[in-house]
Amino acid sequence: MSARILSGKEFAAKIKEAAKEEALAFKDKHGFMPGLAVIIVGEDPASQVYVRNKNKACEELGFHSEMIALSADTSKDELLSKIDALNEANDALEDQIEYEELLNNLAKAKDRQLYVFQNGQFQYVQDVEA
Repeated sequence: MSARILSGKEFAAKIKEAAKEEALAFKDKHGFMPGLAVIIVGEDPASQVYVRNKNKACEELGFHSEMIALSADTSKDELLSKIDALNEANDALEDQIEYEELLNNLAKAKDRQLYVFQNGQFQYVQDVEA
């Protein structure tokens, strides 16, 4: 077997295109795009770069992306109010989609992990190796 040089950019483009197609199929089936919501508190430059890159990746894939930026002096009640609003939106989705169905629709050839934010923390749901 001979060695083969892979193009990282080409490989990444193929993965992104496949993710876009899966997201569109998800939208066709469920009526909405998958997405990411982030609450960022304060102005830590590293955190802002991290979140900005996640939002950019979502945008490139056509995913819904929402960033809620709060100042460092945000009150606990205001932060909890924002989290509650996101949880209410998530609860509405839970009525439409079962987590097992989400997991089963992920590409079969990948390691798959599913975490859900419930009761103020991420809950591990399932890990399946293809």
